[in-house]
Amino acid sequence: MNRSWLESLIFLLLGILSFGWLSYASSPRAIGGGKVPVLLYHMITPADTSTHGAVVPLREFKAQMAELSRLGYRSLTFAEFQRVLAGEDMPKKRVLITFDDGYRSTLTLALPVLKQYGFTALVFVIGDRIGYQSPELQYMTFGELKEGAASGVLEIGFHTMHGHRYEGDGPVLLGWSEAQVAEDLRLEKETLFKAGVPYVNAYAYPWGATTKAAQEALRAEGIAAAFTVERRSWGAGDDPLALPRLIVFPGMSLSSFRELLGR
Repeated sequence: MNRSWLESLIFLLLGILSFGWLSYASSPRAIGGGKVPVLLYHMITPADTSTHGAVVPLREFKAQMAELSRLGYRSLTFAEFQRVLAGEDMPKKRVLITFDDGYRSTLTLALPVLKQYGFTALVFVIGDRIGYQSPELQYMTFGELKEGAASGVLEIGFHTMHGHRYEGDGPVLLGWSEAQVAEDLRLEKETLFKAGVPYVNAYAYPWGATTKAAQEALRAEGIAAAFTVERRSWGAGDDPLALPRLIVFPGMSLSSFRELLGR
């Protein structure tokens, strides 16, 4: 890892507060009306508490999924989400659940809970971290990604092949040209395809960092939706290639979780 988890989290939070590179607005085409919350998780831990902002305790995740179910929410598959992007009306209380990075806990801890409530989730994987294992971080293998996809609960999207790293004071993607973004995406697609991992045309920018060049490259490569970490629900006027998401942090009360859904 190029930086510690703490440094990465601080950088992410600064981006959320400043919105600079998180909310670059090119908006050549805007989506239809309505607001759908897109929840963002990273890692789930079996521990009762977490001091890391990207790691949510399993008991909290279970309570949040139970609350979604109690409130009458239904999760969207990516195909359904695309129809919303195209302007199709959807019943109220729809949510898109996403996980970044491709941690093994998404399969071993989150998936059974999602399945219990009939929810699905979109998982954005870092291509060059697939199968990486350390005492601190465990990423899903190709076999585990296929297992998750075969379950009908998890769908796989892109989080760059080699772009989840820093260069200087910011995410490397900020300095990439359209050609570099496109080549990295093609490489991740090829890697997943050769391993037999099915994927959807969805993309999450590392640390939410986006540029005009990145958005134009993704558009040309057929990406239907790309996500930042600007903390609000999306709706009319948002570019499908710069969609906001609502990060779920550890220690969030259920009342705060309900408020998050209404942002």
